[in-house]
Amino acid sequence: MNELTSRLENGRMLLIAGLREHYTMETAGRIPALWERLVPYLGNIPGQLLGVTYGVVSHPRNGAGGFDYVAGVEVSEVGDLPAGFVTETIPAQAYLVYPHRQHVSKLRETMDAIRREWIAVPGHQPEYGLDVIERYEWEGFMTGFGDIEVWVPVSGRIST
Repeated sequence: MNELTSRLENGRMLLIAGLREHYTMETAGRIPALWERLVPYLGNIPGQLLGVTYGVVSHPRNGAGGFDYVAGVEVSEVGDLPAGFVTETIPAQAYLVYPHRQHVSKLRETMDAIRREWIAVPGHQPEYGLDVIERYEWEGFMTGFGDIEVWVPVSGRIST
């Protein structure tokens, strides 16, 4: 794996529309199938902002084990979404942004490295119950290579 590097960035509020499933570490290998279900809708989702797709990873607030994963796109508003779609509103906040420079199939290695090297440190817990956001520029999403980043929310905003 490439050396783990990051940058601090203020993220703006995002409204993500997509498909949600619940996974465990044992079933996480099924996430690509969720993306396959999303692909036919891309470019046809009301209010879709083109160019970027998102994977939103969060632990359920009800204390259930595992994690929820939303494969989606940014939308300008909640409109008449396709059946089965959900929305996630992600607040404006600061992030540590980790580029992923390998094929998307190796993303779990980057996530594991982030957990070991940052999240595991006491006091470095994600905010808002949100674990990470995977951000795929269109080229990276379609080919599996390209501008793929993992955004880890951190407390506060960055002074500029």
